[in-house]
Amino acid sequence: MRKLFLVLLLGIVAAALPAMASSETTPSVEAVTAGSNGIYPAYAWSPKQSTVGVGGSVAFSTGATSAPHGVIWTSQVKPTCSSSVPVEGASKEQWSGSCTFTQAGAYTFRCAVHEEMTGSVTVTAAGVTTTMSSPAPAPTPTTPATSPPPTPKPIALHRLTKAEKLAKALKACKKKPKSKRAACVKHARKRYGPKKK
Repeated sequence: MRKLFLVLLLGIVAAALPAMASSETTPSVEAVTAGSNGIYPAYAWSPKQSTVGVGGSVAFSTGATSAPHGVIWTSQVKPTCSSSVPVEGASKEQWSGSCTFTQAGAYTFRCAVHEEMTGSVTVTAAGVTTTMSSPAPAPTPTTPATSPPPTPKPIALHRLTKAEKLAKALKACKKKPKSKRAACVKHARKRYGPKKK
C-alpha cells in the first residue's frame, strides 16, 4: 500500500513539474515619472534591472507617462522586439510590447528620448526569471552555468551645454499658457542664460 501511495505521489509531482515550469511570469519594465529636472519631469525605467532565462521575454511599456519613449539597446547583443516597441532611435507615446532574449548575457538599454533612463536585462542559461528595483545577487541556477554573464558596460551620457538647456527650456515655455509664458522665459534665461559681469 505504501509503494502504491509513493508511486501515485511521484506521478502527481512529475505531472505538475512541467506545468509549474511553463508558468514562468514575464517581467515588465515600464517608464515612470521620477521627480523633476528643474522645470522638466524626470523619467526612469522601473524596475531598472530584470533577469530572465534564455528564450524568455520582457514586457516594455510607457506606463502611465504621457511623454514619448523608445528603447535603444547599448549592449553588443540585442533581443528581438515586437513591432510595437519603438527601437533604435524611434519613439512614441503610449505603447507596449515585448522583447525576446535568445542568448545568455547582459543586455543594456536606454530611452531614445531621455538618456538618463537606463536599464539592464540579465539573461541566464538556467531559465530563472526575476524582476528587481535595485541590484541584488543573481539567483542560484538549478543547473550549473558554464560562465557568468558579462558585466554591462557603463553608458557615456551626453551632458547638455547651457545653451542647449536654455533652448530646451525656452521651447518648453512656448507650451505654457500665455499668462505664465513670460515668467517661464524670464526664469529660463536667468537660470541658463549667459551670466552678466
